Amino acid sequence: MGGGVAFLDFDGDGFQDLFFVNGGETPRGKSSFPVRNALYRNIGNGEFEDVSAKAGVDRLEFYGMGVAVADFDNDGFPDLYVTGFPVSALFHNNGDGTFTDITDRAQVRNAGRWAASAAWFDFDRDGYLDLVVTNYAHFSFDDIKKCELNGRRTYCEQKAYPGMPLTLYHNNGDGTFTDVSAKSGLAALVGRALGVVSIDVNDDDWPDLFVARDASPNLLLLNKGDGTFIDSAVNAEVAYDAHGVAKAGMGVDAGDINGDGKPDFAVTNFNDEYHSLFISSSSLLYTDQSVASRLAAYTKSYVGWGTHFIDYDNDGNLDLLIVNGHINQVVETTRGDVKYEEPPLLLRNDGNRVFRNMRDQAGSVFHSGYRARGLAVGDFDNDGGIDAIFTRLDGKPVLLHNNVGQKHSWIGFELQGTESNRDAIGAKITVEIGERKLVRWITGGASYLSSHDKRVVIGLPGNSTVTTISAEIRWPSGTLQRLSMPRLKRYYKIVEPRSNQAPRERTIGALLGAHTTAGDNGNLKEAKRMECAATARPKKRVNGDSRPRTTSAGCQQCRLPSPGFARGYGGRCPFPPRPLSRALASGKRYSANNELRRSPASIGWPLVVARRLWRDFPLQELSSPPEHVTKHPSDRAGELR
Repeated sequence: MGGGVAFLDFDGDGFQDLFFVNGGETPRGKSSFPVRNALYRNIGNGEFEDVSAKAGVDRLEFYGMGVAVADFDNDGFPDLYVTGFPVSALFHNNGDGTFTDITDRAQVRNAGRWAASAAWFDFDRDGYLDLVVTNYAHFSFDDIKKCELNGRRTYCEQKAYPGMPLTLYHNNGDGTFTDVSAKSGLAALVGRALGVVSIDVNDDDWPDLFVARDASPNLLLLNKGDGTFIDSAVNAEVAYDAHGVAKAGMGVDAGDINGDGKPDFAVTNFNDEYHSLFISSSSLLYTDQSVASRLAAYTKSYVGWGTHFIDYDNDGNLDLLIVNGHINQVVETTRGDVKYEEPPLLLRNDGNRVFRNMRDQAGSVFHSGYRARGLAVGDFDNDGGIDAIFTRLDGKPVLLHNNVGQKHSWIGFELQGTESNRDAIGAKITVEIGERKLVRWITGGASYLSSHDKRVVIGLPGNSTVTTISAEIRWPSGTLQRLSMPRLKRYYKIVEPRSNQAPRERTIGALLGAHTTAGDNGNLKEAKRMECAATARPKKRVNGDSRPRTTSAGCQQCRLPSPGFARGYGGRCPFPPRPLSRALASGKRYSANNELRRSPASIGWPLVVARRLWRDFPLQELSSPPEHVTKHPSDRAGELR
């Protein structure tokens, strides 16, 4: 069922790095090579450097499932929570390129449970991120069920294993956590939970939870603001499908796909069930629009896992990306319409709550079959187009670069909380463009087993020629901040005003961001030095070299770009500057006949990159060392799938 993947900027250099959870061994499924997790540092050029061992996150004592990334102690560096069976682990980011396992000290081992996804969110709004963990089922290697299909051993139905309750850890603010599952009411909610997303469903400033469960009713957990939650899924009509059946929910995401300013939900399910789309129709009431949106027609024959709303073409409408893959190796012997390896789906939102399958435009990856599981999204080259990566069982991960989004108008937000949690998880961003309002949230969790770039990119509809964009940020603390952005196609880093500061309503030019302008040839022709707020925190050196990382005021140093410098970056100044490869800087490309692109040597394994909608990098093809494969623990029936 694993493994997860995450986008994160672990070293604070402004580039999104990658972390993979690669499963593990079981007593009955030994690997022919050492199984390890993988951390890859983004060094620019579309290249990644393997720093897993150096960072200290490569080995686990358990079977790894998923990952949740956040800065739980507000020190400016993202930390890792890795879920699995029969325990989980918390790795604290030391700020020098290494991590320390603090699981026992933090008291978040989640011992004896089969943990799947996890989400960081500040449920009591005290400024420290808490942690919710979805636990799947009671399982033991000493009590493995044996099942057959047409005389061949296969995986047992999920109902063969009873479900488990969620785990909720409260962040005490001192590096430790307290298990408040029972006190919050979550311990009473037993079921096979997999995906989770945190978002303020009813707009009361308190973060809520949507939990996708496998052959158990979904949960919509409303935060009562007193440390407890109440399940409103049945009343909201999201617990079951339109026929009153609990589906095999795996992945989940939340976003506003119809422009009414309220969150909607997408849930991936098993074949014949089709994936679900729940549209908010009124306060705390949802309508199953799976059929009307055509999502049902596109997904009925697929087993879905990771999913995420992304505006891939930056037209202002949230689209839907889904990865699929069956669990039954012999399914094709009994079904002609269902495949073991299944293609991902890119579904374009036409603005009227109807999806169009972009398979023919999206590239060859969307014509190929995979046993995909985890899916994460993020902008790994800072060009404003949302990229994606997904994992595969016994296969290499697939990295997709967006070749469309950066061509249209967009604006990016990187929020830094002061009184809120530093990652600003739970913030709500509203952008006004003429008569239209676009609403986005910084959510916790989402998709399946995975974690995402926490920056928010908002596409501006109709190739907007608007010169100034008005935005409102509602921080998790409740603070409202109104801003005007005078320039498009760049990221703005915005720091939350403290309560002793006057409310901000201002135009920001170079406020907390290194703003750059891309020339027609793709190179920078202008770069402005980063301005720093008084709250900026000094960054530690991450490479052990002698290059300066901060000014005396704690600001990162920017250098003027040399020819070929990475284009269009707005959030923070990269250090040191990352020049593009000569081929990319000169504009050379492979011919259109080459539909697959693979990663450079520094990442250690090929990442398949689709062309057309997804950019075809001029990168060489290389061999794949086996240790970077997401390892399926065993082919024996009845074990982890």
